[in-house]
Amino acid sequence: MTVAHTKLIELAQRTFQLDEIVLLLAKNNVDKGVFGFSLVERLLMMRVYAKSFDNYSVVVSSHGRFIDKIEALKRELPPTTQFSFIVGYDTLIRIFEPKYYDDLRSALNELFGQCRLIVANRSSFDDQSITDFLGNWPEFATEIDLVALDDFYKEISSSEIRRRLENRQSIDHLVPKEIETFLAARSNDI
Repeated sequence: MTVAHTKLIELAQRTFQLDEIVLLLAKNNVDKGVFGFSLVERLLMMRVYAKSFDNYSVVVSSHGRFIDKIEALKRELPPTTQFSFIVGYDTLIRIFEPKYYDDLRSALNELFGQCRLIVANRSSFDDQSITDFLGNWPEFATEIDLVALDDFYKEISSSEIRRRLENRQSIDHLVPKEIETFLAARSNDI
């Protein structure tokens, strides 16, 4: 978890008055392997971070597609729950990838009938890139809200954090203090 993730959550929570934040740890991602830290380590890091907030919880999901994640969440949460997924632009693109569905439009109709997406700019993808992409999907654009991360945050990636850790470089100001403390304790145990 990076400070870009936390900034994105803060922006989304403030902008859309979200009552609860569920940090969703996916065991499986479509087209994106899980590497670096083990599932247990990732879960522990998220729990350490979430403990600082009254309205944060952590959930592990074995589902790769968002339509499947929401179905699983609906079984565990009250029927009146309104869902929003907070994602980066790169994830938005994957959600609209036809290869993950037998019938893309039907699956997207089902997904957006049950949730909204809150999407942040990432690296070289700015608001205009997102707006242009959504122009191809006008029937779903009303279910997608944009939040803009400052340049500093939109450049931070988990891959860069892992690279820095492998090279024993500082990750100060790139991860929340809780995560930095967790990682420091972990490296002392090795």
